[in-house]
Amino acid sequence: MRAVADWPAYPELHLKPHPDTLDVIRNRHTKRGQLNHAVPEILQLQRRIRRCNADTGVPHGDIVALALDIWLRAKGYPPELKPRETETF
Repeated sequence: MRAVADWPAYPELHLKPHPDTLDVIRNRHTKRGQLNHAVPEILQLQRRIRRCNADTGVPHGDIVALALDIWLRAKGYPPELKPRETETF
């Protein structure tokens, strides 16, 4: 599986994933939830996501998370990321 960090650089600033998002994506221990929405079939999003996964090895969920995060941040909706909890002994 190819890491998101190995993706080619994005020359367009607006398509560059946010560093905080990349940290979340890279952490395989991040709790994940299902995202299920009806989308227009004519956009062939499922086929395109599968093709991107086959070409890059980036998991389907990471592709969707990166794309939505970039778009929502651009529209002024950044996530409210909570600091990671540290273990106490």
